[in-house]
Amino acid sequence: MLNASLISRFYDTHCRTRFLLPTDGDVSLLESRLGVALPTIYREFLLRFNGGLFADPLFVARGNVDRFRIAYLHGIYAPVKHADLGSDTDIFDDNDPVEILPIGATNGGDLLLMSTFEDEDYGCISLRAIDQATHFIVDGFDELFDLLM
Repeated sequence: MLNASLISRFYDTHCRTRFLLPTDGDVSLLESRLGVALPTIYREFLLRFNGGLFADPLFVARGNVDRFRIAYLHGIYAPVKHADLGSDTDIFDDNDPVEILPIGATNGGDLLLMSTFEDEDYGCISLRAIDQATHFIVDGFDELFDLLM
């Protein structure tokens, strides 16, 4: 379940630019264009928050990734191209239909990725570093904000 109060506090504290909210039809159109069904929790996030540009909030991760700062989370019809959800899926070979969806980036240029391939990793969030190394972050989008310091 989406922790809307936690995410609202995150937006109130760190968001510099909030993107306009999409309609359910906008999200469905995106899913159709990408050829995937987005995880329910992420779909709910888009409808209630829809990404934005942030003032470097600090997240503490698990495993090989120590800490990272989110510069932006992608959104539907974002006013800046680099943050427009679905605009950069072609950075991966053989990603049609989309199995790896960039959903944001850090201030260092690393990408936050969501698995949209319907297997045991469906909905998992990873960080792809500038050096192309990919590190698991959390099992689902709902857990991402639990890492906020």
